[in-house]
Amino acid sequence: MSPEKLLKDPIIVFFKEKAKELNLKIFVAGGIPRDLFLGIDCFKDYDFVLFDDPLIIAKEFKKDFNSKIAYYTSFKTVEINFEGKSIDISMARKERYPYPGSLPEVFKTDDINEDLSRRDFTINSIAIEIFPDFGKIYDPFNGIEDIKNKKIRVLKEGSFYEDPTRAFRGIRYKNRFDFEYCEKTLREFENYKNSIKNLKFPRIKKELEIISEEEKRNKMWKEINEKNLLYFFDEKLKLKENKIEELSNFLPFEKKSWICFFYLFLNKDSEVIKFFSSFEKKVIYEIEKGKKLLEKEKDIFKLHHFFKNFDFLSLKFLSTINPEINSYIEKREKIKKIINGNDIVLLGIDKKFVERVKEMIEIEEMKGNINTKEEAIEYIKKKKNEIQGSSF
Repeated sequence: MSPEKLLKDPIIVFFKEKAKELNLKIFVAGGIPRDLFLGIDCFKDYDFVLFDDPLIIAKEFKKDFNSKIAYYTSFKTVEINFEGKSIDISMARKERYPYPGSLPEVFKTDDINEDLSRRDFTINSIAIEIFPDFGKIYDPFNGIEDIKNKKIRVLKEGSFYEDPTRAFRGIRYKNRFDFEYCEKTLREFENYKNSIKNLKFPRIKKELEIISEEEKRNKMWKEINEKNLLYFFDEKLKLKENKIEELSNFLPFEKKSWICFFYLFLNKDSEVIKFFSSFEKKVIYEIEKGKKLLEKEKDIFKLHHFFKNFDFLSLKFLSTINPEINSYIEKREKIKKIINGNDIVLLGIDKKFVERVKEMIEIEEMKGNINTKEEAIEYIKKKKNEIQGSSF
């Protein structure tokens, strides 16, 4: 591994040059050094550390690239989302947890090794100096050796007790890289049980969102179930539908997919529901409603009245019950809306039937029976008496 590879990355080069201009000592830590030692040199997540207020250099990035920045004063950390990449810039710090599962209190440090000591695993506790001494490697916990040996090792005993979210991250790294836990880390899953109830659910949700973007998310969600991580947080969260593999094959690799995986564990009486967004509540409602509809009706087109407004994620979940929904999704996306309400009224159809007629045309369009406005008009003329005499 040669740190020189970092100079091929324009974002790292930018921060190196700006640090030189501003006379700031700066490091890249965490994921990038780890990935570099794994032979990965295409980066999406950047973790820069400096001994000064990160806002100094973040403002330079904002000025040059016209990007939005988020500054968290309590943690002295800046977050930047730029062209699909995540850039974190933080002041070197040490941390203290007021109680297990809490957010930490932070204190400034001028020792990069002390900053690395607050991190989750040895493989993420490596830093490379970017300026002034480019390429100098800091590895106080032998993370490079653990990368070579494919080990997930916590920095200290009680790590998961201190911060239970590390259990989710351990599962993520272990499965992403096909690593193994060392004995010290395995014992931490017992410590997790003793403090997880102190954690606020949004912090768990954030970890589950990240996991749901991962290529090997099926293995990660299965291990979350095997280790009962959600159950120990809330005894009502137990796997009730064994569909993790199916969902992993069907759902998009996006953060918002987490809600579909989580639904497999969800109990309506669980208090976590109050932390759901309106979108997540909508998906849960549609899954529940869709399951009931599919118990009574197998013809997907007859359910178009309901499914036409269902979210893509809800329908992908329901496709694990009826695979024909996948075809319905594709056809629904291609609906051209070839006729409008005024056209229908001009054909002598009462306004109260307009929406239902539109649905009928859409169904015929999805079936391939109607492709043009003229064909839609002919269809309505033929069905006019049936429509007007119906009780839609």
